[in-house]
Amino acid sequence: MAEAILRHKLSQEEWGVEVNLESAGTGDWHVGQLPDPRTIAVLEDHGITEFSRARQVTRRDLADFDLIVVMDEPNYADIGKWGDRSKVRFATEWLRPDSKEPVPDPYYGGPQEFLSVYRMLDEITDRILFDLKAERA
Repeated sequence: MAEAILRHKLSQEEWGVEVNLESAGTGDWHVGQLPDPRTIAVLEDHGITEFSRARQVTRRDLADFDLIVVMDEPNYADIGKWGDRSKVRFATEWLRPDSKEPVPDPYYGGPQEFLSVYRMLDEITDRILFDLKAERA
């Protein structure tokens, strides 16, 4: 959901810089699949119609990306096993500095939980974009 929101926002604004954006999970159980249908429904309700297929994060991602944003502590721990965590940040840090709170997983909830997570990620991605703009200015 976060990748789709951020990619949509990037497509709506002229940046003048290249941003390589990908989403990946630490587990392999959804590799190749589209997002959960409830995620797609919430995104489409907000005009977002482009989604990527799931892939698994790799050790190489630590070298290839300037920033890796994780949604929870287990993802942080999994990625941290590969070494340097200096590029890894919790998504909720953009809401509250030094936050290590997880972004709630709406999987076992209903439509309201998916909408709630959408709203949280919408705010987080706005703040990420603000930071990226400031870095590039």
